[in-house]
Amino acid sequence: MAMPLFNIFELPDHPALFASLKAAGPERAWALMSELSDYAQASYLEDVPPAEHPDAIYERTVAFMDQAPALDSLDKAEQARRFSVYGPRLQFDSTFLCLWLNEPDALFDRVVTVTGLDNLRRAQSLGHGVLALPLHVGPSYPIGPLMAHHMPVSLVFNRMNFDALHRFAFPSLDIDAHQLGSESTFRRALAVLRSGRAFSLFPELDPRGVDKHHRRVPFLGTTVNAPLGPVLISRAAGAPMVPITLRSSADGHYQLEYHEPIPAPRTSTDDASALARLWTVIESTLLDGEFGEWEMWYEFDRMQPERPAVAS
Repeated sequence: MAMPLFNIFELPDHPALFASLKAAGPERAWALMSELSDYAQASYLEDVPPAEHPDAIYERTVAFMDQAPALDSLDKAEQARRFSVYGPRLQFDSTFLCLWLNEPDALFDRVVTVTGLDNLRRAQSLGHGVLALPLHVGPSYPIGPLMAHHMPVSLVFNRMNFDALHRFAFPSLDIDAHQLGSESTFRRALAVLRSGRAFSLFPELDPRGVDKHHRRVPFLGTTVNAPLGPVLISRAAGAPMVPITLRSSADGHYQLEYHEPIPAPRTSTDDASALARLWTVIESTLLDGEFGEWEMWYEFDRMQPERPAVAS
């Protein structure tokens, strides 16, 4: 598998580089990484399989965006081109943020601006833990460690070298994780939330596929099969759901936002409205920003987009 020069999977293997970039400080480290990344671009593209080349990703993304009528009046070509290099940019941003995750002063004074922290505190004050739902928008991978600066976090991941990164880049943070499929996510989530911690999982797609715990929701002018899991966990634990986004300004500065809490459903009859409210947040986040920064364009077909039937 071809990897860009800066990526979180190989980062723990390069402690000298990591220390040198940290010593340079955020501004200089960003400039150095950007310059080196530009030099390495041609070599990286030579090793990329044809299906993963930006041109191939661009073509697939345009086709997927064409299935979302709400985007018809927008510049899908520009946003698809932006998405065609999303993977390397995600790795670059995640690597850069890892430099500062164990340095809160530099992190929050010079790199990350936080908004909506009162939303997190309001959800936390209810005493049932917080179901954190980071959206796959922008550099989403570091959201868990960033949140761990504000409250203890347990998260679930699909593909990530979490333990190595934790030891290497943010050992002082109160955060742990388990891999999807290694144990029951539902039971783990309930135990974590009942202890007062945050439990974090991405809400848009279940990598295991669509099953009975999915419901169709309106989204971008079509409908998609959305995982019901976050809503079921929220209801069982009584924990509010807090969507979270991390945006990059493409200059070494980022904006972390805790969105309005979504109350836990009280009964199963409330599940559909809670799920619809979550997906309204996802949709508005895309339409209000760069919708070409949504990782789910890689797998939009797995969400089974389907336009509502029109009555004759």
